[in-house]
Amino acid sequence: MQRIAIVVVIVISLMSCGDEKNIEKTKANNPENTESSNVKSHNIKTSGFQSFSSIEAIIEEFKSCKSTAGKKHICKEFTAKAICKYYNISDFQNQGDYDESGLNEFIDYDDIFNKVEESSEWIKLGSASDQDVLGNAQENANSGIATIAIDVSKKNKTVVLIVKGKQIRSNSWGVNCPMSAALNPSKPSKSFVGKTLNYSFAKPENIVLYTKK
Repeated sequence: MQRIAIVVVIVISLMSCGDEKNIEKTKANNPENTESSNVKSHNIKTSGFQSFSSIEAIIEEFKSCKSTAGKKHICKEFTAKAICKYYNISDFQNQGDYDESGLNEFIDYDDIFNKVEESSEWIKLGSASDQDVLGNAQENANSGIATIAIDVSKKNKTVVLIVKGKQIRSNSWGVNCPMSAALNPSKPSKSFVGKTLNYSFAKPENIVLYTKK
């Protein structure tokens, strides 16, 4: 009897080991069920953007350019550069001579509006006065999808980047605003990254959000 009991224990142990191997084999064949593959999928989804340091470096370049500029309306390509570098896109790289100083690598910020309006790769999310639009803008930015805000009422069409972060309530706007980064053409020292959208615009009216498909 004792010998039979030992044999039974051995058989059960072998069966358990076999079940564990089958479980591991099933996980290997179905990677979406594993924790590590979920992390990988998340990384793929959000790999479109860089850290804030990429924008901070461009802001410093912009300030340096403005401090040594001999003319008022130059150093206008840095907003497009910030968008392209942060989001790893080439949509606003220069394809022609956009200013009298010669060919720049990126287009001027006041050409960005026409570029997104004419492009099939960009869509209009809507007005900054709409909370759902602002929420979608933040969600897209957090997923690495290039998203920007433009003041469509002004001739120079001021452009601000929407960046990764959390929305924060703006009492003056009456909505939760997404995180942003801005290069201020008239006051370069006021340029920033990591503040909400209302820091760039007094009111949400005429501010339109665009996102890349």
